[in-house]
Amino acid sequence: MAKKVSKLSLGPSNLQHKTFRENEELIHQTLNYAIRSRRINLSAREICQSVGITPPTFYLHCRGSDDAMRRYERNLEQEFYDLIPERPKRDIVLTVFAIYITQHRQYFVSALYGCDYYMVQKVIQHYRHELVGNKSNSDFVLYTGKIVTILACWGKVAHFSKRTMPDYVEEMLKVR
Repeated sequence: MAKKVSKLSLGPSNLQHKTFRENEELIHQTLNYAIRSRRINLSAREICQSVGITPPTFYLHCRGSDDAMRRYERNLEQEFYDLIPERPKRDIVLTVFAIYITQHRQYFVSALYGCDYYMVQKVIQHYRHELVGNKSNSDFVLYTGKIVTILACWGKVAHFSKRTMPDYVEEMLKVR
């Protein structure tokens, strides 16, 4: 006799369904809070309670809280990469990244307050060649630190505002 398989174990049937997208956004909001407060061991139960969804609904989206965080950041990262042309110049990468930060402000504010620069470092690493060419590893580490510092200043002083974005893009473009 064949073992009965739960519909939930097959995953969502429509990733664009309104309720699925709303629940996904609620999960992201709770993860932003966890990033901001440096909650490393956030449980799936806590996410469900905070969001107001049932555990089966949560597990339809992800396998656990760590998986939720990884998926959220992987989706943010891929969404950004999709915005960048195939052979971008450094001014395009930094300008589009600044625009992207304003569009996903809640994540970046949360990461800033939690001193979590994972996404920024992943993007800079991904576009290393376009941003610094063939510089040595030590030069690249210094470059990354300077960009992170400029972004942290933008976040803390100007709260990633669109109005001040051009000034901070200009500062990033000065970094060599």
